[in-house]
Amino acid sequence: MKELEHSDIQIGDILIFEYPDFNWEEVENIWKNKEQKYKNQSEKLKAIGWYLIHFAIAWCDPGKNPETYKNIYHAAIWGNVDIYRASTLEQPNFQDRIVQAGTRGIDQASLKDTMKEPSVQTIYVCRHINKTKFDDFETKINTVIREYYNNTSLKYSFETAWLLSVLCSLRYNTGTLYKVLVKKYGLTKASLLILSITTLVQYYSKFHKKEMIACSPLVADIFMDAKIPLAIDTLVTTKPEDKLTLVDLDLVSWDINEKDIKLEMPFSVTNDTVVTPRQIMESQSVAIIGYLSHKK
Repeated sequence: MKELEHSDIQIGDILIFEYPDFNWEEVENIWKNKEQKYKNQSEKLKAIGWYLIHFAIAWCDPGKNPETYKNIYHAAIWGNVDIYRASTLEQPNFQDRIVQAGTRGIDQASLKDTMKEPSVQTIYVCRHINKTKFDDFETKINTVIREYYNNTSLKYSFETAWLLSVLCSLRYNTGTLYKVLVKKYGLTKASLLILSITTLVQYYSKFHKKEMIACSPLVADIFMDAKIPLAIDTLVTTKPEDKLTLVDLDLVSWDINEKDIKLEMPFSVTNDTVVTPRQIMESQSVAIIGYLSHKK
């Protein structure tokens, strides 16, 4: 895989972040609060939760090939935005930046500063494989990026971030929730239940996506709104013989009859938007063109 430079990144490229290995000292340092960053216990607990959520998403979503596991925890997109957004300055300053959802809502950051952050191990750069087949691809994507970025009312949803880890625990046969459902209901019924849950989450998000802003859902939403949706694998397990997909079901009305269940191999592809960074990284719509290394 090629190591990239700043100049290699193009508008609409997806940036997938890898976190360093879990460090219990990080949690202890937050709790001890020696640097007086946090005013009270509530703020300390929130900071610990923010640190742990990176690993909740990464650990629950091992990817299609767990042998090459990485702590994939965050997704962003490369766009051209006004870094003076919402300021009183009359003259805008448009720059190519990392646009992402985080604790401050949807914001931008320079690549140089980001690569110096201790929380950034590696950034994998993904590019749409059919980019050249779309008219004005970069213009379409960047128009939507600016619409989201300029909407300062959008807030980050911690609930959605935690929901992603739950959905991952359902999607993989190594996931605890997956194992519980299979043990109780058997593989076929458990798979039906998992697909029902994930489908209802996606259905709900269509009407509430502004309330469900998180890092990877933002990226998927941008491509969806630009009418260039990303193909996302829905039900993926880590054993090829267990890969199941249940299709042609009216899951919204719950009008389900077991005789209507159809199993296909190996998995189905949809245009979901409540997705993890790893699902985007593994999307059939993108290719990893290289990586950016942490700079000390």
